[in-house]
Amino acid sequence: MKKIWFVVLITLLASLAGCNGNATPTPTPQPAEDVIFQLSWTHEYSSSGLYMAVENGHFAGQNLNVNIVAGGFGDEGYIEPIDEVLNGESAFGTSSSTSIIQAQAEGKAVVGIATILQRNPLAIISFKENNIVNPADLAGKTIAVSDGAARTRVLTFLAQQGVDADSVTLIPRTTFGIEPLLNGEAQLLAGWIINEGVMVEEAGYEANIMLLSDYALEDYSFIIFTSQEMIDTRPDLVERFLRGFVGGMNDTIGNPSQAVKAVLKYDNTLDEAQQLTRLEVMLPLINPPGEPLGEMDMVVWEQSQDVLIEQGVLTAPIDLNKAFTNQFLEKINGGQ
Repeated sequence: MKKIWFVVLITLLASLAGCNGNATPTPTPQPAEDVIFQLSWTHEYSSSGLYMAVENGHFAGQNLNVNIVAGGFGDEGYIEPIDEVLNGESAFGTSSSTSIIQAQAEGKAVVGIATILQRNPLAIISFKENNIVNPADLAGKTIAVSDGAARTRVLTFLAQQGVDADSVTLIPRTTFGIEPLLNGEAQLLAGWIINEGVMVEEAGYEANIMLLSDYALEDYSFIIFTSQEMIDTRPDLVERFLRGFVGGMNDTIGNPSQAVKAVLKYDNTLDEAQQLTRLEVMLPLINPPGEPLGEMDMVVWEQSQDVLIEQGVLTAPIDLNKAFTNQFLEKINGGQ
């Protein structure tokens, strides 16, 4: 009997030794990596893809815990996402192509890695009753336009369309609304189709829209960017973040109603119907047919730089290859 138990004991020990020596240990799950994302404005529909990436687990699927921080104006003034990224407060942020070009010209190594909108939302907007439908109709009219890049783009549009700039009166916008149209101060307003264009409809008017991107005047207004240091030292993190972002953008395109509900979790004071209307107007600008989601075009960056040179903001062009990259999205959109 002792001999039998001895054989059993030896067999059991050998089995345990074999398990301990040959089995692959179960890896310990790594905790999700915390990432801060700095918006350039407050929480709203325009950042739906980011909220959906959180809501539907796309960031979590990349082992990321992403905290989306509102921008706009804080206690110390405007919160500049470029500064927040460069000082290490945030890993990623949103900005525009013109701001990134300016930063590069100042020696600030920030890089655009994706664009939320592939078409520029800037438009010349009027009430339909005024029957201003073609660029030639702009002669003799007054346009309310913000100073800076918007004004330069309107002047570029007039020159492109053969409209004498002296025949058009440009007055500065002083609010974010459509008051110049409502009070008769101007017949036209240069604004975003996704904001002011919707406001006209909400005010009870039909709108005529000249979308500048329909006339090949493009710009990237909502760019996701990071630092060159991040790209050099943590390309894995950049790729994982963008994989989550692409998943969120695809969900937004497929289900805008759910996307707006995700927005409201970040700011429940927003009007759900208004947010949905704006998002639905924005959708065609996100992913035009034949253009890979989020990828950018050198020609558009060159147009943005030309505007800055025309404004006198830049005295010489920069190397735009340092200002943006499609390297991560090309891999992601290519299915790798």
